[in-house]
Amino acid sequence: MTGPDPEAEALDGLVAQTRSGDLDAFARLVQALQPRVHRWALAFAADADEADDITQEVFVVALRQMGQYRGHGAFAVWIYRITRRTAGHLRRTRMRRARLAEGPKALPERVVYETDPGGRVDRERLAALVRRHWQELPERQRVVIDIVDLQGHSPGDAATMLELNPATLRANLFKARQAMRRRLLSHFDENGWANR
Repeated sequence: MTGPDPEAEALDGLVAQTRSGDLDAFARLVQALQPRVHRWALAFAADADEADDITQEVFVVALRQMGQYRGHGAFAVWIYRITRRTAGHLRRTRMRRARLAEGPKALPERVVYETDPGGRVDRERLAALVRRHWQELPERQRVVIDIVDLQGHSPGDAATMLELNPATLRANLFKARQAMRRRLLSHFDENGWANR
């Protein structure tokens, strides 16, 4: 049996202070959770800028809805759910705006071709390759592999956070790992040389 979680207790204390009107406590809560929320947002976002927007909006929503937090579960799970809903809302808004921008008056007169002025080092190319394949995964698989493999949560905790059946979560985790492995290995030959 595990003892009390000091981080969860500290967060609960900050939440209680925030609910009583202490904005300094909310600032400390944001500081404690911002890296985690940003990582979650990266799993939903198309790029780091979009993840920044999601992260900022999550804390605005969290402050506005702090009175709705009942304290029956971990505060981090509540924040994760806000992150997921906020990302979906921002994605739908951007898709609507993109459709509107596709109108004939929104198109530029000419397309400017931009090139990378310098060569890329191998690790930058590999990072770009990983990001590309990461974005090709279905959203649920991206989120699952991020929470379990990158953030170190157990599959059981991840299933609770995502409100998924544990078997469904494990199936998505297996599929995500298999897809990433297959896609990344397809870029290398049997000697470990990159296929160009």
